[in-house]
Amino acid sequence: MGSWTVAHCKCCTLPSVQTLAAMQLRDDIKPETKKWLISILEAPKKDGGAHILVHPGEDDEGNLLLLSATLCSLLQATELLGLAKPDRQGSMRAFSYHHRSNFLNSDNKDLFLTLSEQQFLIKHEVESATVLQETGLPGHPEQRLHPGQHIVDSLQKWGIIVKIYPIHDKEQLNILKKRWYTKLSLTSQPIENHRAESSFQNHLTIKVLVFRFVNCFGLLFYITFFLQDLQFLKKRLTSLLIVSQAINQFNESLLPYLQQRVKLKSGFFTKTDVNKYPFVDEVVSEGDMLANPGLFDEYMELFVQFGYVSLFSSVYPLTAALLILNNITEIRTDAFKLCQLLQKPFPHPAANIGVWQIAFEMLGFLSVITNCFLIGISPEIKALCQTLEVRPEEVMLWILVAEHLLIILKCIVAFAICDQPRWLQLRVMQMEYHSWKALKQTSRQDIKKLLST
Repeated sequence: MGSWTVAHCKCCTLPSVQTLAAMQLRDDIKPETKKWLISILEAPKKDGGAHILVHPGEDDEGNLLLLSATLCSLLQATELLGLAKPDRQGSMRAFSYHHRSNFLNSDNKDLFLTLSEQQFLIKHEVESATVLQETGLPGHPEQRLHPGQHIVDSLQKWGIIVKIYPIHDKEQLNILKKRWYTKLSLTSQPIENHRAESSFQNHLTIKVLVFRFVNCFGLLFYITFFLQDLQFLKKRLTSLLIVSQAINQFNESLLPYLQQRVKLKSGFFTKTDVNKYPFVDEVVSEGDMLANPGLFDEYMELFVQFGYVSLFSSVYPLTAALLILNNITEIRTDAFKLCQLLQKPFPHPAANIGVWQIAFEMLGFLSVITNCFLIGISPEIKALCQTLEVRPEEVMLWILVAEHLLIILKCIVAFAICDQPRWLQLRVMQMEYHSWKALKQTSRQDIKKLLST
């Protein structure tokens, strides 16, 4: 392989380079287009470039670019995006490139930033490359780029850039695979036109949630509130749990294992094959994997499981045990898929789980109603009411009172327990204070410069 194209960086040396991501171009990419794109990606930020390291793959005629970045570029991007890092006093605060010496391990890229953070930063840098002056696209004179236009986004729309994907760290991946079997941890629409992608995702999630709720729990609610047959409800819930979990485990564990055995969509090499294939072939093999579908299906599966446990587990107490057993197995199968069958996804920072939080809280309120009603129609309560000669209307009234009291108690507990522990609140306040102090100091320096001129 040839040498890397080094970005202009005076404060960084380049003893070794780790490929963070790969950019696949169209098969018939023209050499002048590829050369121009490389020059844009490695150009300084002031010239509209991405200021990263670029390697042209196996040769200049290929359709693959390997992407990396120097420490300085990553640190500057860390400050730009406002990522928080520990300082030498152990406090978390927004990173400042000018005061980088005050942060732990800021001189070591791999210790200061995780691989996922580095890949998130380089993706941001690549996508931020913009056009400063109107120009034509070399090799494609029919395409024009206008000032302020994002280059990579435009090339993706025109089909010149096929995809950008992050690269696994094979050494760390092998270490992780060994830990799977030695340690066990239980912690962890086109017709619409929304203004933001987040709005589209929230509306889509709500629609699918309503559909899955009716599809998974509609019959169980009918049996509970209309038929009031607890034995039938127990049998139906048991069959749903066993059959759905068996099918789910086959799709998520046995089927991927068979795919890996026959090397369908695997793209990974055995230890005996590593020395026979160059690194670029491994990068291409990762690009040929199936794209990661995201966390939507995983959240949906947890939503359905939480519904089974909270809404109807009082009828069938083994529900929780079966789902725990299923999730212990699924931790390993999901890790197997993410590391060996699917492309590694770029990380996407988020403040919370969004609309899913509301969905889970709504299930919590519904569970109070269903469980109070199930207690009211249980044989034991009916026998007790007959003994005490209590009318059914009075029983339902007491159930309604108990349900209201439990919901009030639930709300009180929810508000009494803070979402953030005290130590985390202090850390957040410290970060905000340091950020305000840094902004104030920067503003003073800008004013001094303005007055001096």
